[in-house]
Amino acid sequence: MIFGIGVIVYNPNVQVLERIKKYHQLTKYVIIFDNSENITNINKRIEAVSDKYYFRAENIGMSGALNQIFKVSIEINLDILLTMDQDSEFDKEEIKKMLYYISKSKEKNIAIFCPNYRKLYKDTYGNPVPGKFSIAQKENKNVSFSMTSGSFMKVSLLEQLLPLSDLFIGYVDHEVCYKLVENNKRILMVGNIFFDQEVGELVNNNLFNRFFRVIHHKKIRYAYMFRNNMYLSDVYKNNKQLRNKLRINRIRLLINILVGENKKIEKIKGCLMGMKLYREGKYGKIEEME
Repeated sequence: MIFGIGVIVYNPNVQVLERIKKYHQLTKYVIIFDNSENITNINKRIEAVSDKYYFRAENIGMSGALNQIFKVSIEINLDILLTMDQDSEFDKEEIKKMLYYISKSKEKNIAIFCPNYRKLYKDTYGNPVPGKFSIAQKENKNVSFSMTSGSFMKVSLLEQLLPLSDLFIGYVDHEVCYKLVENNKRILMVGNIFFDQEVGELVNNNLFNRFFRVIHHKKIRYAYMFRNNMYLSDVYKNNKQLRNKLRINRIRLLINILVGENKKIEKIKGCLMGMKLYREGKYGKIEEME
């Protein structure tokens, strides 16, 4: 089994460089797509340790970067591609456990193997504190969605995903998963393989934030999420299950703003801007908002 890791970086720091060095201990096939607009010393050091490094001097978003990483993984004949964002930590032993699990799997229609995610919160000192796992640690479960970061993808099935829509960021991982689900492929979450997930800015570890699953995002991120959610709702309008999931996600975003965010009016305006862009058919990168 030929295994590779694809990483999207943007204005990386030394910690990102060290993570990439660790990935090279697992495989020689590490594909880096650098979305930075400018080259710094850290970018140069990442390029120096990477056989497959791509830099465009512009930010083409998660969708554009994944298109490139998927194409390269097909060209170099990988069997399994692990996709990662630059800020996530995936323990080396957990990665090895997943590769062993995949090597023993006999099921042909599993397109993505994903770990058992748990959200990170922060304690009173700002240190990360993990929440509950998504599923019981003793079970494996078919799911309709997994985060792109931490997903192990069968490269033989990636070509049917290309090209991804120009969503830039926000719901790009949903499109990946939904395209596969529509083609009767499975996404399997493996309960005893763990991954700590950071979404947006870390929020305080308290019952209120856990109960409401509070996340913190900037106004422009809400614009991306609302625009792209509505786009996918249109694409999958004939799939009742996926359409309902997307509608529930929009409601959750609004509840999150109302109960968990500061600058509520500003962020509601971000959602309205996303709706406007969807109606106008404007995709890709959104210019910075007032």
